[in-house]
Amino acid sequence: MPVLFRNCVVRSSRLDSDLENPRPVFLPQSLWPFVRVLDFRGPFSRNDLPWHYVNEHSLSDPEWEPYCALRLTSAQILGRFIEEALASMSSLRSINLSTPIMYPRNLWDPNDVPGVSWYLLAAILSTPHLRRITISGTLLHPADDLLRDYALPKLAPLTSFRYMDPEERQNPRSSDMENKALQRILDGLHADLEQLTLRSDTAPLHAMRLWEWPRLRVLELRGERPLSRPQAPAFPLVEVLERTPRLRTLSLYFAEPSGSPPPPIWPADRGSIKDHHGRLVSVWRDLEELTVTHPNPDDEFYAHLPIVMRRLTLRCWPRYYKHDTLLDNFKRVAGLNWIPLPLRGSEMLNVLRKSSMPNLTCLEVEYRAGGGDDGVFRYIGSSFPCLEVLRVHRYRAAREEEIPVTDIARALAPLSRLRLLMLHLDFPDLPAVATTSEYGRRTFPHRSEQGQWRLTSVEEDFFPTIVSAADVFAKTLSAALKHVCFLVPQLQWRHWRTFRIVHKGRAVVAEYLDLVPTGTEVLGFSI
Repeated sequence: MPVLFRNCVVRSSRLDSDLENPRPVFLPQSLWPFVRVLDFRGPFSRNDLPWHYVNEHSLSDPEWEPYCALRLTSAQILGRFIEEALASMSSLRSINLSTPIMYPRNLWDPNDVPGVSWYLLAAILSTPHLRRITISGTLLHPADDLLRDYALPKLAPLTSFRYMDPEERQNPRSSDMENKALQRILDGLHADLEQLTLRSDTAPLHAMRLWEWPRLRVLELRGERPLSRPQAPAFPLVEVLERTPRLRTLSLYFAEPSGSPPPPIWPADRGSIKDHHGRLVSVWRDLEELTVTHPNPDDEFYAHLPIVMRRLTLRCWPRYYKHDTLLDNFKRVAGLNWIPLPLRGSEMLNVLRKSSMPNLTCLEVEYRAGGGDDGVFRYIGSSFPCLEVLRVHRYRAAREEEIPVTDIARALAPLSRLRLLMLHLDFPDLPAVATTSEYGRRTFPHRSEQGQWRLTSVEEDFFPTIVSAADVFAKTLSAALKHVCFLVPQLQWRHWRTFRIVHKGRAVVAEYLDLVPTGTEVLGFSI
C-alpha cells in the first residue's frame, strides 16, 4: 500500500462538480497516510468566480442569485475540505497543479475556465509538512479578486516553488493580478526556498530585489523579457541576483521582444567588486551552472563568474533555426513578436573572454559566423581543458558556401577530455526546418521492415556531408571522443544524427547510429 499509492492523481474538475453535494469528490481517506506526491490535473470548476464570467446574461436576472450564492459556498467548502485533507496526509511532500493555459473561447462551460481558486491555493500553501509545489498552466483568472479581502494563512516552509507556463500562452500574457499574488506568496516563502521557477512576465522582480534569499540554490526565469512600464520601470537584474549568494544554478530563458535589444544583467556603469589585490570578486561563489539567452556582449556579469563554474550555456530562445517555422507562426497568432537574432562570432568571443573558467566541463554557444568566427573555436580549444561536452550552433555567414570543418576540428583538437560533440554547422545543403507552407508535404524518417531508420528523400542529399564531417572530427580530435552529433532541424522526430567513434587498431571510424531510441541521453544530453 505505501508504495502503490505514493503518487496519486486527482481530476480537478470533479472536486466540486456537484453543487448539491457539499462533500467534494476526493481520494478515499484510507489512502491519505500513504500519499507523498499529489497531482491535481485539468481545469477546476472555479465556482468562486462571478457567474457572469460564465453567462453574460445573468447579471440582471434575480433568478440566478441563489445559484451564485451556492457556487461561492461550494468553493469555500472545497477550500476548507482540502485544507483539512492535506493536513491529514502526514507523508505528503509534493503537490503538482496542471491547469489550462489558454483562455477559452466559449465561457459557457465553467470547467474550461483557467486558474486556481484562491481558497484552494491558500489551503495548499498552508499545509505545514508540504515542501514542494509545481504549478503548470495559468495561476489565476483575470476575474480573480479575492486578493482584496482574503488574507493568506501562515505558509508552509516550502523549499521548492515552481510556476511554469508554456510560451505559447495567448494574450493577455502579463497579469497584474498574478504579479500581486506571487508577491504575496513569495513574501512568505523567500527565506526558506531552495529552488524557484517563475514566468518572467508575472515574476514580482521589483519586490524580489528587496528580499534576502539565504537558501536559494536554483533560480529559473522563463518567458518574454519584462519590459519597462510606467508603474514598473526596468532595473538591472543583478539587483535581484546579488540577494542570492548561495546560488548554484541560474537559468534565464528570455525571449527578446522586437525593437528591444537585450539589456546587460550587470551594466558597466554599475562598477565592479574587487578584493584588496584589485582582482574581481564573484558574489556567487557556489555558482556552477549558468544559462543566459541572448547575452549582451558588454555585460560585466560574465567578468564576475566564479572559477568553480562547470556548465555554461549562451544561446537563443527560442532557437534561431526555428524562426519562420510552424512554431513562429503559432507565436504570431498568440500576439508575440520575438526576435531571436544570435550574436556575431566576435561578440560571442568577447563574452567568453570576460571570465576564467578552467574547470568548465560543459559548454554551449549559439552565434552567427563572420567577424572573428574562427577565434571562437580556437579560444574554446585553448581555454577549457576540462571540457567533456561541447554543443555549438553556428549559422553560416552570407554567401558562405563551404563550412571550414577541418579548421574547426583542428581548433578543438587540444580538448583531451572531450567525449560528446554536438554541432549545428548550418551546411548549405542542410534542409531548413519545415515552414508553415511546407508542413504536411515534408517527409520524415520512418522505419523499414527490419526496424532500421530509413533516410527520407530530403536527408539523402545532405547525408554524405555530415558523414564526411563526422569522419574529420573522429580522426582529428582526441581519443576521448565517443560521439559526434549533427543537428537536423525538424519540429518532429529526432533532431540529432549521431555517430559513434570506434577505434579499430590504428584506424578511427565514425559509425552512424541509425537506431537511437527516443529519449536516449549521453552525458545528460538527449540525442
